[in-house]
Amino acid sequence: MDAILRGVTEVTTIMKQIASASEDQSKGISQVGVAITQMDSVTQQKRRAG
Repeated sequence: MDAILRGVTEVTTIMKQIASASEDQSKGISQVGVAITQMDSVTQQKRRAG
């Protein structure tokens, strides 16, 4: 029974780590999207000005 409890605890810890890493990855992807939008805006402005 102790082995099962340890196993469940370990799986729970791993799942929390995966959730945290997924959240970090999502934030990073969002930041990339913002950067691409900003680059596109600058490119469009330069194209209109040039």
